[in-house]
Amino acid sequence: MASKQTAEVSVRILIDEEKKRVVCAEAGNDFLDILFSFLTLPMGTIVRLVRKQQSSQIGCMNSLYRSVENLSTSYLPTEACKDMLLHPRTPCETICSGLKVNIADTKPTKYFICSDMACCHNGYRLLSDYVNTKCKCGKLMNRELYVSGAGSSGNATDEVFVKRLTYIVSDNLQVMVSTPGALVELLGNVGIKDAKSLEEKVVKVGSEEILELLKHTLLSESPLTDVFLPKERFNPERSKLLNPRYHQFLSQNIPGRATNGSMAVKIMVRKSDGKALYAEAMEDFVDLLFSFLTISLANVLKCMEGKSSLGCVDNLYKNLQVLNEKWFVTHGVPWNHYPKCSNELLLDPGLAPNFRCSSQPFQLAERNADYYLHRKLSTDVCSLTFQWSSVHKNTDFLTLLTLIDPKTPNWETSSGNFVKRPAVFLVSDGLAVLPSASTTSSISYLKGLNVPIEDIEEHVIKINKQEALNLLKAALITTSALTNALNLPCSRKTKQEP
Repeated sequence: MASKQTAEVSVRILIDEEKKRVVCAEAGNDFLDILFSFLTLPMGTIVRLVRKQQSSQIGCMNSLYRSVENLSTSYLPTEACKDMLLHPRTPCETICSGLKVNIADTKPTKYFICSDMACCHNGYRLLSDYVNTKCKCGKLMNRELYVSGAGSSGNATDEVFVKRLTYIVSDNLQVMVSTPGALVELLGNVGIKDAKSLEEKVVKVGSEEILELLKHTLLSESPLTDVFLPKERFNPERSKLLNPRYHQFLSQNIPGRATNGSMAVKIMVRKSDGKALYAEAMEDFVDLLFSFLTISLANVLKCMEGKSSLGCVDNLYKNLQVLNEKWFVTHGVPWNHYPKCSNELLLDPGLAPNFRCSSQPFQLAERNADYYLHRKLSTDVCSLTFQWSSVHKNTDFLTLLTLIDPKTPNWETSSGNFVKRPAVFLVSDGLAVLPSASTTSSISYLKGLNVPIEDIEEHVIKINKQEALNLLKAALITTSALTNALNLPCSRKTKQEP
């Protein structure tokens, strides 16, 4: 596999010279695999990648990510919690390792057992996917295991998500298998009467162009034009698509209720215009906000039923339902009770093991596997496998391991919390999170708001599933999430203004 710095794929684009736009791209499955891989990326990874592109911002998500960066680990149960939020993992990590151009910069998952081999074989039999987690016996889990069989990293392959065919991708990322009839239909839909008027060009697409495509897929309705046309032919009117737009958040038909009851959040509102100044919240609310960084883009879209209003990602997601299943690849994934056809994987990637948050009401499933320690005959060499006797004939040398939750210091298999309890936090309208104990004083904080005391009004809001989903959507496409997402009595008039 070529290095990330040199890897490229070829894409043939059709350019409408008159309207200065890319009409469509014709490319192989390697390019389409890369586009679909965007859906597997957790939001924290996307924020980290996109903000490198001229400080691009995705709603409030940059502010939320920066809050985790600046947060002292003293407010977290373990040091691993911070790494989990800043470098969230995807269950599709191994599958995506086969991409011709893989822009994800998260390090491959490594697995560790106790430094005492006797403990692992005859004692607690624990496994960690973060180094130096403390074993129940008290020793550090720092002995790395090589992963063999299904689940081990591979090189670039010919087919990752879709089969080896040629595909047509429109400027707004609608996909179809390339045939003359499909191209005629597309050209007619965009008002092209004569194919001879189009300029044909072959471009090489590397990691830099893919990063740009990721950004414009989130922020624009014409990502191919924005990335592949030279700057002198860029239409200034298109930049308007990057500006925040008005959206209705307070939907009344979101199914389900919050698990384990609702949480209460105290919101301080400026009475004069109904804008939320900040929230005083306990750790459950902050856990909910931080968990937004761990959710894959596909699961964000699944929660919103494919109606995120976020660039062109809705179209990218809907392709998985429109394209015939026979064009998708089947994978031998190690997860228990999980579909193997790649379009189903992409529609619902789920969470990596132990990334579940108990405060999040979306009920996203963790993709867990069975982990076996394999020790070879007459050697002290150990490896980790996800397979049983179908691969290893002598099952006497297989030991079932339990993956521990790195979010807990007490060797538990699941805690579901990213933030230490108890704690109180201040959350700005733009979702900047600050522990209340880290403020210089309440007096100085109030002075910094520069709002008269008589203009501040307190409201207590209950956060159920509907409010959580509104917050997620507002965090993605606005810079005032609390004002836009929560049903603040004084802000109703403000939110109705475009």
